[in-house]
Amino acid sequence: LLDGLREADPNLVKLANGAGWVTGAGFVVGLLGIGLSYPGQPHVVNRLMALRDDAALRQGRAISIVWAVLMYSGMIVVGLVARVLFPALTGPGGQEGAFVATVDSLFSPVVAGVMLAAVLSAIMSTADSQLLVAAATVDHDLLGSKGGVRVSRLVVLGLSVVAIGLAALVQPEIFSSVLFAFSTLGA
Repeated sequence: LLDGLREADPNLVKLANGAGWVTGAGFVVGLLGIGLSYPGQPHVVNRLMALRDDAALRQGRAISIVWAVLMYSGMIVVGLVARVLFPALTGPGGQEGAFVATVDSLFSPVVAGVMLAAVLSAIMSTADSQLLVAAATVDHDLLGSKGGVRVSRLVVLGLSVVAIGLAALVQPEIFSSVLFAFSTLGA
């Protein structure tokens, strides 16, 4: 992997590439910014409010840190592997297909299908949590719990239509759209 990265671009195997403390500080601030937006997201706050005691909070904290380290490390490794195996993905927007291309080429179709289904299920789980929280917020906070199931369903339907419309209008780059949505929810 290191030889392939060095061949693709010698700067890929350098940790800071001579940028120094400014790049390091920007990296740390960026990571903190993403981490600090979690508590502002309604579907995450609901999960935190549902914890039964302090022990569950400590356990959840440990699990989430281990999970984040594994996931972010895995994303970096997949990105580096894709950079070596699929040099054509380095163009504008090409990086978005790194996971799909890597999984498709390295695993059997069954395993690749399961991995892609896992990613899609995580996306759907987040989306449905956000829709349900939005519907509950409109019913409880704006209408004083008078709207009932009908209003909640209409809110979910309306938000789904708006989300589909926005998805059709935005740039096809997934990462920038997700980062925008993540930051907006966090704010």
